[in-house]
Amino acid sequence: MGVAVAAAVWFFGGRGVGGTPFASPTTPSASSAVPLTVERARELTADLTSGSEGRVREAIAVSPDQPLDDGFVTSLAGTPVEFDVSSFQAAEGGRAKVSARVGGAVWTVWLVAVDGQWLISSTEAAQ
Repeated sequence: MGVAVAAAVWFFGGRGVGGTPFASPTTPSASSAVPLTVERARELTADLTSGSEGRVREAIAVSPDQPLDDGFVTSLAGTPVEFDVSSFQAAEGGRAKVSARVGGAVWTVWLVAVDGQWLISSTEAAQ
């Protein structure tokens, strides 16, 4: 079952999160990874839509020194997003993916485990 969460997720508009994770990802095996929970999906959404650059940075895996695109934080407000936490698939090396629906489009959201938390590392249009 999908979890409806609201986010204006800039990357669904064609912009991605780039750079190197600010901390080394943990490396659980795919079978031992903790799934993306409804609670964590809501936390990510709250951080993304907060209007605070500091909180947005808590949701994405980028260096604290990496500048964000102009208008990035303000562009995150208002777009409804539905993360389908049941689609969560763990991968090796502390990575995972989950599907998200934005309007009528479906996206793959790539996550990385950093200090025991899933952070958004990149997105791509689902094929």
